[in-house]
Amino acid sequence: MKRSLWSLITICTGLGIMACNPITFKVYKIKKSERLMRMLSLVFLLVIFGVNEASANLCDTVKDLSTIQETKDEIEFYKELFPNADYHGSHLYNGFVLECNRRRDNKGDEVRKMLTNKDWAEMKSILKESDLSPYLFSAKYKFFGIAWFQMSYLIWKEGGVWKMVLPYDPIINDEVENRIDFDMTHAGNLYDKDQVDEGGSGSSKTYTLKSTAQPISVTKCATTTFFAGKEKKYDGQHGVDAHKRDPANKHISLGKIQYSYKNSSGNYWVMDGCRVKKDEHLYGTNPATGSFEKILPADWILNNFEKVAEDYWSIPDNFDLYVLLKGHNEGRLDPAVKTKINNHIKKGDYLTIRFGTKFLPGANQMYKANAWQPNNFSTMTDDGTYIHEVGHAFGLDDEYAQGSSSKNKDHCSHSQFDQFDGISGSTPYTIDNYTMCNGYGKQTNTIYHYIAVTRYILGETCKEDSDCGGGRYCNNRMGLNRCLADGTKDVNQSCIKDRECTSGKCEKDRCVCKSDGDCPNGQACYTPIGKANYCASTNKALGASCTKDSQCASDKCQQDQCVCKGDGDCPNGQACYTPIGKANYCASTSKALGASCTKDSQCASDKCEQDKCVCKSNGDCPNGQTCYTPVGKANYCASTSKALGVSCTKDSQCASDKCEQDKCVCKSNGDCPNGQSCYTPVGKANYCASTSKALGASCSQNSQCASDKCEQGECVCQSDNDCPGSQKCKTPVTKKNYCTK
Repeated sequence: MKRSLWSLITICTGLGIMACNPITFKVYKIKKSERLMRMLSLVFLLVIFGVNEASANLCDTVKDLSTIQETKDEIEFYKELFPNADYHGSHLYNGFVLECNRRRDNKGDEVRKMLTNKDWAEMKSILKESDLSPYLFSAKYKFFGIAWFQMSYLIWKEGGVWKMVLPYDPIINDEVENRIDFDMTHAGNLYDKDQVDEGGSGSSKTYTLKSTAQPISVTKCATTTFFAGKEKKYDGQHGVDAHKRDPANKHISLGKIQYSYKNSSGNYWVMDGCRVKKDEHLYGTNPATGSFEKILPADWILNNFEKVAEDYWSIPDNFDLYVLLKGHNEGRLDPAVKTKINNHIKKGDYLTIRFGTKFLPGANQMYKANAWQPNNFSTMTDDGTYIHEVGHAFGLDDEYAQGSSSKNKDHCSHSQFDQFDGISGSTPYTIDNYTMCNGYGKQTNTIYHYIAVTRYILGETCKEDSDCGGGRYCNNRMGLNRCLADGTKDVNQSCIKDRECTSGKCEKDRCVCKSDGDCPNGQACYTPIGKANYCASTNKALGASCTKDSQCASDKCQQDQCVCKGDGDCPNGQACYTPIGKANYCASTSKALGASCTKDSQCASDKCEQDKCVCKSNGDCPNGQTCYTPVGKANYCASTSKALGVSCTKDSQCASDKCEQDKCVCKSNGDCPNGQSCYTPVGKANYCASTSKALGASCSQNSQCASDKCEQGECVCQSDNDCPGSQKCKTPVTKKNYCTK
């Protein structure tokens, strides 16, 4: 059954700006009421747009060879975000392109604010990040400078490379039933079965061209085959007269079809096409896979659209475009990309495009179907037009003018732009080579990519912080509600809430310090009463006025002055004194023994006890004296020369360095007179006694015996030399030693 040419009604409402929502349905017979609706809608749209006056030229406000400062600022940032000069083109012309697109994008002003206002400085940093999570951008742009049209695309960043998915829902309308029409250039790449040799079988089947192979543009479409009984329908309507035919060539079954258009000079140019059966397999290089394959005509058309768009708009190591054709190419997508699509792109995000099997007016190929042109592409659309129209799906406006010459004052190739032609990097460029100016332009300019990717910063909208999830807040500065990460603003940047600031403190619309750690090195956070916190130097000297410890080099503020906190804060030879109830101060550390003091560091000995400087070690005492440290009393110096038997209180008072039971006693044999040893009985004080006791004499220690051996209270032999005559010294294990023969 034949699909109606009138398959789309567009309902448009609005005051001054038209908003359009397409509603599509199938009909099989055009009723009188539907024909009337069609005519009324078309008249309405023609009144709005004008037949010859419609233009998508550069914005009127950009025609005076000047751009606003915000645009100039953005161009500088563009060069940072897309630094490869080979894709820059003319920076002056880029300014006009950017400004025009910002004005025609209904969210363009928001993007411009966030990229040029210093209060949104973090936005540039976000765009420079190497990896960004997927964001489905959806907005409208002002097509023809009059009507708002929808655009949607998924965008993210991975390893420094921008990734974009354009979601399309493609439909091929066979207005001549079961037929597909090819552009003759495309037909030159396809062959019918007779021109191919087949080899192998099943999945291993191969196809190779015969040595004499000719494409269908030469074979099938060298002649025309009419439907039965329709052979005379186009008599005389060929060449320049082909415009008299219906654009669908509905009376032709197969082969060559033709149509002609009248150009601005009043002359006709002739377009040729090649018609094949919809279900007839052809042979040629599959644009999507690059291999020579057997393929259905409609699949080749869609694959070519996908390939042409991706190849042109993708930039090596910088930008990757994925053209998603619903129900057609999902299986070829990388699994990771497919996951992102499934998680973010919904049914309403797909842009419906229709490839009609008929000639469309050369200037009327559009990026989406609409009320006055249900099929926005022909299956014969050329590659240059595809590239240009995909640019519209990016949300890019046209830069050329249609209609009267007076409109051409804003044409991209107008003489006023000649001064911008030249060389950029290693790639020559001219203004009319920009693809949105000329659909056949061959240079790829990243100013277009910049316009598309910078919309990423619009992010998701929010009403309150709870809409943003953990670690983010809802920012509503300048009337823009967007989720931003906590703690992105440094001290002194503008803010409206604490969580915006790295310090966690917002006072009087500025991020301020909350603690010293929020300030630069060498500065501290000051918290004056009634004023906002601020950072200032921490190097104030002793005696300087202060309000808090961190202002002082000593880190100590008392009674509104910087004072010492430790001895290291004082000059050489002085110490830090900390009297109770008074401010700390520095004073001399040279006080002698016996001088009054309040702390150790005031004394030359570094020891203050009971408010007097005392010795801390023997070195603090006069020669011949020792530092005594009695329990419960202050240290003191006294003589160290007391003899054995003289009263004492501590070891150091005795010449022997041993005081026991309040008397100086021996500590070792050297402290005793010659011939005596120092005895150390258990529980008694040490004493000196003779060492000449014979074998068998009573003893208490070895040194009392001539043999130097005392066992079980008796002097015994220690070796054979201690025994008389030829006796030997026996040393039994459990008994005392003895002499025997």
